Amino acid sequence: MGSGLRLREEIEASIGCLEELESLLKQLPEGLYGRRVPALKASIGSHTRHILEHFDSVVLSVDSGLVHFEIRARDRRVEAETSAALDRIAELRTWFERASVPVDAALATRVSLEGNLSDYVEFGTSFRRELIYAFLHAVHHMATIAIACELLGSPAPDQFGVAPATRVHRLADAKHRP
Repeated sequence: MGSGLRLREEIEASIGCLEELESLLKQLPEGLYGRRVPALKASIGSHTRHILEHFDSVVLSVDSGLVHFEIRARDRRVEAETSAALDRIAELRTWFERASVPVDAALATRVSLEGNLSDYVEFGTSFRRELIYAFLHAVHHMATIAIACELLGSPAPDQFGVAPATRVHRLADAKHRP
């Protein structure tokens, strides 16, 4: 099933993302995780659950051959309880640390463009592509979590939820400033 080379860079980035999320959740004051932020129509917990379930979808695809981001567990415990989210992060990190997925592992993905569960478009993809998508999607949701933290009076670290491309741009920009 391919070269057997591991996706080290993509996996390390995903682990780093999960560790960054874990660190924020561990420092979050009691009661903020599940609190709905009206301006965002969601909670830190709902965004965390969404992030973790996207990574779950990629992990499950290794056995099923199909990535289906729309069919997820939507685990209310992970959404409501910081401890459940931290447990899931630990499980995902362990899976990634042990993963040995061929670089060219072929998959299919199925998406609904109409928002209806019986009308899907299916196309070929790869584990690498979907893991990168889950990672970048996580960073996007972490940016929203950072906004939620700010609105709840508990600011996130400056680099939390900042996309890799933005970090690179900021470093380059800083080098060119007088």
